[in-house]
Amino acid sequence: MWTKTIFFAVAAATAAFQPMTTTPALAADPSGVYLGDIPASEYPPDANRRFEQRGQRILEFMAKTPQPPWGPGHGVDFWETTIAKLAVGRAADVEAANRVFLGPNVGVFGKVGSDFHDVFFCQRTGDYDFLLRGLVELFYHFGDNPKLIWPETRAKLITLLSQRGNQVLTRVGFGLCGTYDETENHVLQTEVSRYLTNQILVREDVKRGRYDATVDNEANGMNRWMLFHLQQFFKNDFSEYNSRPYQAYTVLAIQTLYEFAADRRVKLAAEMLLNYLDARFAVGSNNLRHYVPFRRQPGYKDRTDLLQIDDESQRFILMAGNTQLFDELPNPGWLDFGFSRLEQPALGKYRTPELILDVAMNKTHNVYFQAFRHKGFEAFASSPNFLITAGGISLKIWRWWTNQMYGWAVPTTLMPTLGGLDAKSFIRIEGHQDDMKRANTCVAPGFACGLNPVVPASIPASCLSHEDGAWTFVDFTDERCPLHYGFYAAIYSAPCDTQRCRDGGGRFGFFEAAEPYHALTFGEFRNRVLANNGGREFRSERENEYVTSDGRSIRF
Repeated sequence: MWTKTIFFAVAAATAAFQPMTTTPALAADPSGVYLGDIPASEYPPDANRRFEQRGQRILEFMAKTPQPPWGPGHGVDFWETTIAKLAVGRAADVEAANRVFLGPNVGVFGKVGSDFHDVFFCQRTGDYDFLLRGLVELFYHFGDNPKLIWPETRAKLITLLSQRGNQVLTRVGFGLCGTYDETENHVLQTEVSRYLTNQILVREDVKRGRYDATVDNEANGMNRWMLFHLQQFFKNDFSEYNSRPYQAYTVLAIQTLYEFAADRRVKLAAEMLLNYLDARFAVGSNNLRHYVPFRRQPGYKDRTDLLQIDDESQRFILMAGNTQLFDELPNPGWLDFGFSRLEQPALGKYRTPELILDVAMNKTHNVYFQAFRHKGFEAFASSPNFLITAGGISLKIWRWWTNQMYGWAVPTTLMPTLGGLDAKSFIRIEGHQDDMKRANTCVAPGFACGLNPVVPASIPASCLSHEDGAWTFVDFTDERCPLHYGFYAAIYSAPCDTQRCRDGGGRFGFFEAAEPYHALTFGEFRNRVLANNGGREFRSERENEYVTSDGRSIRF
C-alpha cells in the first residue's frame, strides 16, 4: 500500500566519539580510506555499532596527508588536515601544527562572506569563513588540552577568530557592483562562528573576572537572532537546496552549532534541523545514492557519478554505513572521494536517529511517496526494489553576472535498490534538451512521465522485450537477465506530435515500474499494461490517462 510519509525532526540522544587507541591493519593501497573489511550496515543498530570504526579510519587517513600552508585557497584543507592530525595525536604532527599557528605570517587573511573576482572593479577577497568555522571547531575540541594546543597557540587562535559581537552578515558589498544578499552557506558559517566565538570570549572574561555584554549571546540578542534564523529553514526549507558543492558547509555549520552551543534552545534547534536534513536524505535516497535537483555550480549539472557528486551521500557513508554497493566502485571497498568533510561528524556527538536510519537503510517496509517544495521541487516514490526520483525544475537566478546561482534540474530516474552507481545506467526521463527549460516533475507511485524517455544501452537484450510501436518491457526477474533487480518496467516512448515538444528533444513518454507482488508474472504485467493502455492514443500536449498494472488511473 502506498502511503505518504512526512517526517518531523525529533531530538535524539547521542553518544560521544572516542578515538581508538590502536589502528587496525589496512590494505596497502594508499588511494583513500579502506572500508571494505568493515561489514556494510543492514539495520540501524549496525550503523551505530560500527560508527566509530568508520570514523577512525577516516581520521587516520586524513592525519597522514601533508599539512597545507596557511593562507587564501587553503582554508578548508588547513582545518580538515589539522583537526585530523590533532585528533589522532601523533607527537610530531601535534608539534608541527602548533608551530604553523605560531608562524609570523599566520593571521586573518580575508573577509568573511563571498569571494568574487569575475569583474575587475567589483572584486572582493572573502571566504575566510570557510577557515573560521574550522578554527572554531578546532578550538572547542582541543583548545583546553595543552598537550595538543600549547598555551601560546591557544592565545594565537583566539586572535584568528575574527567575528564577534552581534553585527550579523546577511548582505555583502561588491564595490561599484552593489550590495547583495549573502549566500546561505556563508551566512551560516559566519554567524555560527561568531556565536561560538562569543561563548569562548565570555569564558575568557570569566577567568579574568570581567564581563562584556557585547559578547554575551543572551544580552546582545544573538540567541534570539540564531533561533529566528534557524526557524526560517523549518518554515521555508533551504534556499541553496542540495547545493553543490556548498551543502557540506551548510551542514558542517549546523552541526558545529549543535556540538558546542551552550544555550539549550539553540542546541535543540540545531539538532532538530540536522534531524530534518537526515530525514530528507533518507526519503530521497536509496543505498546512499541521492540524485536530486540542486543549486549553484553548473559544473555538476551533467555529472552522473552518484556517490561522488552528493555531499549528503558521503556524509551517510559515515552516519549509516550501508555500503553494500561499494563493490561496484572502480576500487571496490575504497572510499577515495568525499572523506575530507567527514572529519567533523566523525569527532562529533551527533548521531542520526534510528527511526530515520531505518528509512534510509531498509526500503522493504518503507513504501512511500514524498514531495518537497522549496525554491525548486523534489518528489520520490519508493518501493522495496526501486526508487523513482523526480528531476525537478530549473531556476534562472541571475546574480553577480554569472549562472552560479541557478537551480539545475536533472533527469527523472528509476533507481534499482540492488545496483547502479551511475545515473546513466538507469531507465530515465531526460527532460527538455535545454537545461533551463527542463521541468521533470511528473512522478507518482510507480510512474513517471516527461520528455525524452531513455532505456539505457547498458541493459542487456536478455532483460528486454519489445512490442510493436512505442512499448519496451524490462524483466529484472528473468534468470537470463544478469541484472537481478527484482522488478518489472514498461516504457512508452513516441515521437513528438507538436513543435514545442520537438524543440525539447524529439520524444515524449512515460514508464511504469512494478513489484512482482502476489505472484504477478512478467507476462501478466505486460499483458495488463497493454490491455489497459495499448489502445490509447497518447499526445504530448494534452491530458492523458494511464492505467497501471494494478488498476490505478493516472492523469498527466
